[in-house]
Amino acid sequence: RFAYEDPLNPDGVESSEFQPAPSFAIAWDPEPGQAGKQGDWRLAVALEHLAAFRQSVSVITQDFPAPEGTERSSDFIYTGLHTGVAYAVSDDVSLGATISLTYSTLDVREPYEISTLEFQGQSPLGVPWGQLLTSQLGVTHVRIDGAFDAEPSFGAFLTLGVLWRVSDSLAMGLSWRSPSIDQDYEGKVDVDITRIFGEPDPVTFPDGFRIRYAGEISSLGSPPSAAAGIAWKPAPD
Repeated sequence: RFAYEDPLNPDGVESSEFQPAPSFAIAWDPEPGQAGKQGDWRLAVALEHLAAFRQSVSVITQDFPAPEGTERSSDFIYTGLHTGVAYAVSDDVSLGATISLTYSTLDVREPYEISTLEFQGQSPLGVPWGQLLTSQLGVTHVRIDGAFDAEPSFGAFLTLGVLWRVSDSLAMGLSWRSPSIDQDYEGKVDVDITRIFGEPDPVTFPDGFRIRYAGEISSLGSPPSAAAGIAWKPAPD
């Protein structure tokens, strides 16, 4: 659930988008009869969605009052392919390690205010967009729709763990996950100000008042983390 509120949207707007995130895993035990015994080892592969969110709301701005508004949305998914191995160094202690390769996408649509002097690229008239809007149209700032569609980002992290069987009914575990190494999100920023100035001359401006340029958002990588757990079996098998 996503909620947003500001002076122009005093009643607030919210979005409760459904984002399916199926996962599956498979494990292989080469010697099932030796489960939990010294020398026992196992291999596992899993596909797990580590994080995901999706939201879309219509926000009222000074330039676009109700009922028009501007769209604010985001679509993010962070998926990992995990390959792990576990080995029993004794009947009571087991060690494990997992290498995770990650895949992530990020698409954002956000209304924002920007100085026209920051607009990049040449207009069809042969002058920079910023100069055209500022000097010839008298527009110094605009609040517009901006869309960022990122290329897939890839990364990796490592997880180590230890399991200690204190007794037949009690076990304790400890794990550590390394910081993730992720690519930044790189893609195209698409800015369309046609809504402000209306449809332009199709001969002079065949693509409308649209500006496209390369953009980058720093990766949303995760920091190192540690976890501890305890399991108690109240009754024997």
